[in-house]
Amino acid sequence: MFEVASRGNAYYGDFSHEDMVPTMEIAVPVEEYKGKRVGVLSARVHLRYLWNLLPQIQIGKEGSTFVVDEKGI
Repeated sequence: MFEVASRGNAYYGDFSHEDMVPTMEIAVPVEEYKGKRVGVLSARVHLRYLWNLLPQIQIGKEGSTFVVDEKGI
C-alpha cells in the first residue's frame, strides 16, 4: 500500500470483515504546495455507515445496490 501511494496513486485494499464489520484499507499520497509528495496517509476504514445506508437507497421503483471490488466480489 505504501509503495503504490508513494508513487502518487491511491491504493484501495481488499474488503475484509472485522467483528462482522466490513473493512477496507486505503492509502493516498500526501502532497505539499506545488505537488511535492511528502508522505502517505493510510487508514483502515470501517464501512458500517455504508453498510447501513445501502438498503435505504431507492433508485426508481425497482433495483438493487451492490458494493463490489474490481474482481466482482
